[in-house]
Amino acid sequence: MPGIIGENHALRTVVYTMADSMYRRMVASYNTELDGLLPPPLGLIMLQHDVGNFGQGGDVADWDVGTLTISTTEPLNWELFSTHYIRLMKPTGELTASIAVTQGATDHEAVLASSPGFTPLFDDAGRERTRYVFGPSTNMGALAKVRAIIPRGEREVEHRVVLEDNRVHLADQYWLPSGAQQDPPATGNEVDPGGNSGSAHIVNLINFDTYWPYSESAIYTPSHTHKVYNDGRLSWQTQEVGETFFGGGQWLTPQTVTTDISGLYEVRFTVVQLIQLDTVGGDAPDVWHNLATTREIVVSNSAPHNVSSASHIVVEIRLISTGVIQGSARYIFQDDIYFTPL
Repeated sequence: MPGIIGENHALRTVVYTMADSMYRRMVASYNTELDGLLPPPLGLIMLQHDVGNFGQGGDVADWDVGTLTISTTEPLNWELFSTHYIRLMKPTGELTASIAVTQGATDHEAVLASSPGFTPLFDDAGRERTRYVFGPSTNMGALAKVRAIIPRGEREVEHRVVLEDNRVHLADQYWLPSGAQQDPPATGNEVDPGGNSGSAHIVNLINFDTYWPYSESAIYTPSHTHKVYNDGRLSWQTQEVGETFFGGGQWLTPQTVTTDISGLYEVRFTVVQLIQLDTVGGDAPDVWHNLATTREIVVSNSAPHNVSSASHIVVEIRLISTGVIQGSARYIFQDDIYFTPL
């Protein structure tokens, strides 16, 4: 594809294209008059049609500025226990913001909660009457993107549109670059995840099971430490081996992770099983801890011994703002002790 300048740029383009195919699947076409030339190509319009149940629409038949009461050419259907809104087309072709309305004296009347900011047109034979879209907040027209504007005559235009879906614009958020630079070339073969300080990051936790066979000729105090760092790293250590092992990559991207990014998340340690280990230290288990500070859990035995030990810990990380768990993994460690013959 021409114009791709790096792997990060390629990923964003691919993900956007996939999301476009996934979420923009409902298309429509219709003919209109010269006002069909108002929206630009790829511009957003409000689509109202009975097919698809996209709200209700019609023309303004009367307007009372004193009571803010609007009369419509079509009867208004009111749903129980729902707040209803209306949007009016301005003389420029734009739509007003959604204005809350209540039921009027007849089924052709609605009382507006605020002024639309202009005088609706309903009595000038030289111009079209003001149009409206009406319905509850969950069903008040549909946003559509204009994909084609095709002249069909001296005063007729065909529109081909696709219903819009905001999920398309959120699909590539994990690869958004930081600062003013857009999609910088990736270095080497690695994907540059950017440095976005928002919540568009990837939590990556991988299950890890291991055991450490080694020779031991004396009693010892076993200890296993699981640590989640506020710079995005993850590590574990057994006292018997004495070496700290870091997980592949980071628990959180992008790199470099700062505390204002890691502080958007919380970690919870859950002790599933302990064998020959009976003491829990560090941060309390079964409690969510903010990751602006490095967190750890340490499991050990209250007394030395010379038998095999094991721990089974589950680590979960969630986004504070939503409470949704972003990743979880189990970490099972076993020390297999054997004695060297004399």
